[in-house]
Parts: sequence; structure tokens; C-alpha cells
Amino acid sequence: MTEYRLDPSADTVTDVFDRDRPSVLTVDPGDTLVVRSLNAHGYLGADRHGEKLIPDRRGHCLTGPIAVRGAEPGMMLAVRLGHSSRTIGASR
Repeated sequence: MTEYRLDPSADTVTDVFDRDRPSVLTVDPGDTLVVRSLNAHGYLGADRHGEKLIPDRRGHCLTGPIAVRGAEPGMMLAVRLGHSSRTIGASR
């Protein structure tokens, strides 16, 4: 099993679910992912005065999509959250 880290950038962040958006990362079943996302205001941390990655966003900031090798439409996907955290003051 491999561990991947996916950070938010102009290439990895979107603001709407879209099945036609190409995957930014492809993993194997059982791999571990560390995924960071922008806060609800479009910033990486608590600072709301920097540049936004999505200036005119239409929805919530999402990192991905992530494809799982061998997965097909209609298959069940199990996700285990090992740890979840937020930047202090980023969302209220």
C-alpha cells in the first residue's frame, strides 16, 4: 500500500461535483490518502485576506476528484477516516 498526499492547488481544487472532470490522482484499493482542502470561504487557512484559488466559486471548495483503480460505476466505495482536523478559526 502507498500513501499519497493531495494538497489544494489550482490544478486539484474545484467548486462543483462534475463527473466529466478528469481525476487529479489515481490510487489503488487500500492506499492511504492525506487530503487537504480549502475552507468554506476559499482560503487555505484562517487568513481571509490572501488570494483565493477559486475567486468566483459556485459551490463549496472540493479537492479532487480521486479515482480508484479498478472501480467501476455502481460499485460500493468504503472510506475509512483515520483523522480529521481543521485550521483553528477557518470555519465557524
